[in-house]
Amino acid sequence: VLRSAPCSVGILVDRGLGSFERLSRSQTKMNVAVIFIGGKDDREALAYASRVSRHPGVKLSVLRFLVDTSAESSRLAGYRIILPDQEKEMQLDDECFAEFYEKHVIGGKIAYTEKHLANAAETFSILKSFEGQYSLDQTSQGLSQF
Repeated sequence: VLRSAPCSVGILVDRGLGSFERLSRSQTKMNVAVIFIGGKDDREALAYASRVSRHPGVKLSVLRFLVDTSAESSRLAGYRIILPDQEKEMQLDDECFAEFYEKHVIGGKIAYTEKHLANAAETFSILKSFEGQYSLDQTSQGLSQF
Protein backbone atom coordinates (compact mmCIF):
# COMPACT_ATOMS: atom_id res chain seq x y z
CA VAL A 1 0.00 0.00 0.00
CA LEU A 2 2.74 2.48 0.94
CA ARG A 3 4.68 1.91 -2.29
CA SER A 4 1.76 2.41 -4.66
CA ALA A 5 -0.35 5.00 -2.78
CA PRO A 6 -0.91 8.28 -4.67
CA CYS A 7 -0.69 10.30 -1.44
CA SER A 8 0.14 9.99 2.25
CA VAL A 9 -1.39 6.94 3.91
CA GLY A 10 -3.30 6.97 7.15
CA ILE A 11 -5.81 4.81 8.92
CA LEU A 12 -9.28 6.22 9.27
CA VAL A 13 -11.79 4.58 11.56
CA ASP A 14 -15.30 5.57 10.55
CA ARG A 15 -17.60 5.03 13.48
CA GLY A 16 -20.60 6.64 11.85
CA LEU A 17 -20.04 10.08 13.42
CA GLY A 18 -21.41 8.84 16.73
CA SER A 19 -24.73 10.38 17.66
CA PHE A 20 -24.99 12.08 14.26
CA GLU A 21 -26.56 8.99 12.72
CA ARG A 22 -29.81 9.90 14.51
CA LEU A 23 -30.01 13.38 13.00
CA SER A 24 -32.61 14.24 10.40
CA ARG A 25 -31.63 15.76 7.06
CA SER A 26 -32.86 19.17 8.16
CA GLN A 27 -30.52 19.35 11.14
CA THR A 28 -26.89 20.35 10.69
CA LYS A 29 -24.77 19.77 13.75
CA MET A 30 -21.22 19.55 12.47
CA ASN A 31 -19.41 22.21 10.43
CA VAL A 32 -16.42 20.72 8.64
CA ALA A 33 -13.82 22.52 6.53
CA VAL A 34 -11.39 21.15 3.99
CA ILE A 35 -8.49 23.45 3.21
CA PHE A 36 -7.17 22.92 -0.31
CA ILE A 37 -3.70 24.28 -0.95
CA GLY A 38 -2.70 21.72 -3.54
CA GLY A 39 -0.87 18.44 -3.95
CA LYS A 40 -1.68 14.76 -3.81
CA ASP A 41 -2.86 14.81 -0.21
CA ASP A 42 -5.23 17.73 -0.79
CA ARG A 43 -6.67 16.05 -3.88
CA GLU A 44 -7.37 12.96 -1.79
CA ALA A 45 -8.92 15.18 0.90
CA LEU A 46 -11.38 16.46 -1.71
CA ALA A 47 -12.33 12.89 -2.60
CA TYR A 48 -12.96 12.14 1.06
CA ALA A 49 -14.85 15.43 1.51
CA SER A 50 -17.29 14.44 -1.20
CA ARG A 51 -18.12 11.29 0.78
CA VAL A 52 -18.39 13.14 4.11
CA SER A 53 -20.71 15.74 2.57
CA ARG A 54 -23.36 13.06 1.96
CA HIS A 55 -23.99 12.77 5.70
CA PRO A 56 -27.11 14.72 6.71
CA GLY A 57 -25.48 15.95 9.92
CA VAL A 58 -22.50 17.57 8.18
CA LYS A 59 -22.23 21.00 6.62
CA LEU A 60 -19.05 21.03 4.55
CA SER A 61 -17.05 24.03 3.38
CA VAL A 62 -14.04 23.90 1.08
CA LEU A 63 -11.51 26.68 1.42
CA ARG A 64 -9.09 26.97 -1.50
CA PHE A 65 -5.90 28.93 -0.98
CA LEU A 66 -4.29 30.36 -4.11
CA VAL A 67 -1.11 32.36 -4.59
CA ASP A 68 -1.96 36.01 -5.17
CA THR A 69 -0.56 36.99 -8.53
CA SER A 70 -1.48 40.67 -8.41
CA ALA A 71 1.27 43.13 -9.29
CA GLU A 72 1.55 44.31 -5.69
CA SER A 73 2.22 40.87 -4.24
CA SER A 74 4.26 39.45 -7.10
CA ARG A 75 7.24 41.80 -6.97
CA LEU A 76 9.50 38.77 -6.71
CA ALA A 77 7.44 36.57 -9.03
CA GLY A 78 10.00 37.03 -11.77
CA TYR A 79 12.47 35.16 -9.57
CA ARG A 80 10.13 32.27 -8.83
CA ILE A 81 11.09 29.09 -10.70
CA ILE A 82 8.40 26.54 -11.42
CA LEU A 83 9.81 23.11 -12.16
CA PRO A 84 8.08 20.78 -14.64
CA ASP A 85 6.97 18.49 -11.79
CA GLN A 86 5.46 21.44 -9.93
CA GLU A 87 3.66 22.61 -13.04
CA LYS A 88 2.25 19.12 -13.57
CA GLU A 89 1.04 19.01 -9.93
CA MET A 90 -0.59 22.42 -10.34
CA GLN A 91 -2.35 21.22 -13.48
CA LEU A 92 -3.58 18.08 -11.67
CA ASP A 93 -4.81 20.27 -8.79
CA ASP A 94 -6.75 22.51 -11.17
CA GLU A 95 -8.30 19.55 -13.01
CA CYS A 96 -9.24 17.79 -9.78
CA PHE A 97 -10.69 20.92 -8.26
CA ALA A 98 -12.67 21.80 -11.40
CA GLU A 99 -14.28 18.35 -11.38
CA PHE A 100 -15.04 18.61 -7.65
CA TYR A 101 -16.47 22.11 -8.11
CA GLU A 102 -18.78 21.01 -10.93
CA LYS A 103 -20.07 17.99 -9.00
CA HIS A 104 -20.53 19.49 -5.55
CA VAL A 105 -20.20 23.26 -5.30
CA ILE A 106 -22.34 24.31 -8.28
CA GLY A 107 -25.20 22.14 -7.03
CA GLY A 108 -25.05 23.86 -3.65
CA LYS A 109 -24.11 20.74 -1.68
CA ILE A 110 -20.82 22.18 -0.46
CA ALA A 111 -19.91 25.78 0.40
CA TYR A 112 -16.83 27.21 -1.29
CA THR A 113 -14.49 30.06 -0.39
CA GLU A 114 -11.41 31.09 -2.33
CA LYS A 115 -8.62 33.04 -0.65
CA HIS A 116 -5.75 34.66 -2.54
CA LEU A 117 -2.71 34.79 -0.30
CA ALA A 118 0.61 36.58 -0.75
CA ASN A 119 2.77 35.04 1.99
CA ALA A 120 2.96 32.67 4.95
CA ALA A 121 1.96 35.36 7.46
CA GLU A 122 -1.24 36.02 5.55
CA THR A 123 -1.93 32.29 5.36
CA PHE A 124 -1.53 31.99 9.14
CA SER A 125 -3.80 34.98 9.70
CA ILE A 126 -6.55 33.51 7.52
CA LEU A 127 -6.29 30.11 9.23
CA LYS A 128 -6.44 31.80 12.64
CA SER A 129 -9.62 33.64 11.61
CA PHE A 130 -11.38 30.27 11.13
CA GLU A 131 -10.79 29.32 14.77
CA GLY A 132 -13.97 28.11 16.42
CA GLN A 133 -16.03 28.06 13.22
CA TYR A 134 -15.55 24.41 12.33
CA SER A 135 -15.88 21.17 14.27
CA LEU A 136 -12.96 18.86 13.79
CA ASP A 137 -14.47 15.84 15.51
CA GLN A 138 -16.96 14.93 18.18
CA THR A 139 -15.77 13.39 21.39
CA SER A 140 -17.64 12.41 24.50
CA GLN A 141 -16.61 15.72 26.03
CA GLY A 142 -17.78 17.93 23.17
CA LEU A 143 -16.54 19.18 19.85
CA SER A 144 -12.86 19.77 19.28
CA GLN A 145 -12.44 22.90 17.20
CA PHE A 146 -9.72 24.46 15.14
